[in-house]
Amino acid sequence: MAKSTPSGLDDCYNYQVALYALDVNRYIQELIKSTSSGVAQFMDHDLGRLKSYLKAMEGYIDRMKAQTQVDVPQTHAVAVSVAPAVEIPEMESLLIREAVQLLLVAREELVNSASRRLPHGIFGYDEVRQRAYIEQSRLYLDEYVAKLTPIDTPDTSPSVPMTSIE
Repeated sequence: MAKSTPSGLDDCYNYQVALYALDVNRYIQELIKSTSSGVAQFMDHDLGRLKSYLKAMEGYIDRMKAQTQVDVPQTHAVAVSVAPAVEIPEMESLLIREAVQLLLVAREELVNSASRRLPHGIFGYDEVRQRAYIEQSRLYLDEYVAKLTPIDTPDTSPSVPMTSIE
């Protein structure tokens, strides 16, 4: 399982980073349990859903960037809990697995960023990095997944149990 903070560093102090991580965890769980995770095709409804998640991530980054830095001497330096990263199970769809991995990397980068030490908001360089991960995910969907699926894998599919709601 991925760590929520790097070894030897302190906790997260930015409630918005913690909430962003929680949102991305939910998106990852939705993808893991999607119809597409059990087949060799990225279904249109799951594709649309993932695009809406990327838009939501972008909106949250917009909100963090617009946040006015307020002096919070009484509440800053109070650690906030960051939900652990979602464990990624084996799944039939390598396409979903890669989409999940892209979201997980974006999540972990922000959770482990310098912005986690702010009381709220995001540093410009962390914002640029998050937007790059979101754009990388969009390009993956538009330039790879859309052109590639469905994939015919009759000799190896199905090869793992269905991911299910637990």
